[in-house]
Amino acid sequence: MSIERKNIVKFGRKLKSVSIISAFIAFFFGLLTTRDILYIPFYDFSNLLPVHMFPLPDNFWQKSIKGFLIYNLSAFINFFTISFIITYFVHSKLFKDREGEEVFKRGAKKLEAKELVKVITNDMKEKGDKPYVFLSKDKLPIPFKETVRNFLFLGKVGSGKTQGIFNLVFGLYKNEKKESIGLIDYSQTLIIYDRKPDFTQLLYRRGTGKDFLFDPRDTDCLKWNIFNDLLTRDKNINESMVDFFAQALCPVDSDSKSSHFQEQAQAVFKAVLVKVAGMKNPNNKILIDFLQANGEGTQLRNVLIVDSNVKKYGLQSSVINSLTLGQGGLDNQGNSVMSSLNKAFVKRSAEVVSF
Repeated sequence: MSIERKNIVKFGRKLKSVSIISAFIAFFFGLLTTRDILYIPFYDFSNLLPVHMFPLPDNFWQKSIKGFLIYNLSAFINFFTISFIITYFVHSKLFKDREGEEVFKRGAKKLEAKELVKVITNDMKEKGDKPYVFLSKDKLPIPFKETVRNFLFLGKVGSGKTQGIFNLVFGLYKNEKKESIGLIDYSQTLIIYDRKPDFTQLLYRRGTGKDFLFDPRDTDCLKWNIFNDLLTRDKNINESMVDFFAQALCPVDSDSKSSHFQEQAQAVFKAVLVKVAGMKNPNNKILIDFLQANGEGTQLRNVLIVDSNVKKYGLQSSVINSLTLGQGGLDNQGNSVMSSLNKAFVKRSAEVVSF
């Protein structure tokens, strides 16, 4: 919101508050005055109106309109005008210094860097703690006992969030001279999710075998095989891991109108994992090749329901009940299940591409 817009909104709120207060004051004093309880002179606008108003009856015009309605309205307008001016003046004086100030009500309090350093230092003394690393040019100490907790770097684009994390990891530098240590100086294992990536080129020691990189776009990416997790050392299928990967790769949105079809798609994918897990030396490529070769719903159904592993683990009926047949292929339900399955695969593929 622009400054002009904010000022207009602020002025509108001020007028609204002053008008409400003035209306109550005007009504109160107008009522006292027109009922002859309190004598306060005011200008009666009925004096400006004619004695007769054709075609209204004189009695109605004189008593109801001029004598009551206009008379009371005159009192209200007089007192409202006066009270509005006074209230606006008082309101401006009382709240002038507070406009634009941040008011602390509850929760976390905003502190300047120097004040925060004092607070943290005093807290460390009370707890017998010591600094682990320092952040920013103000050297904010991060207590050792606080390192097991969460940190959040929050700010708009270009505010220095990445530099703050660099500071935490690598330490403080000034004129290319290191002033304090960072996390890497403790020779501890770090797990860094580097989406941009800003840290990979600085931290990843390529070719040394000391670091592990998981990025499908990089030739040094870890060669992870899903079936190493799905199969036990005895090459038996771990059913709990099948459930885990099916739920992770084909999730069900309970709030979605198509959640029923998503559940059935998940059941079909379980059967796919079990089918491929029973093949010789299964890996990710074999899984992808199987899905591409059996992308048509009827063909996928026919391959799965005759598989011995699918039958062994009780998934045959799930496939039959999910990929239901009609004339010449899958019916509406079966096609909806395949659509949900394809959407899940497309979404997972997009996530890998944008990794």
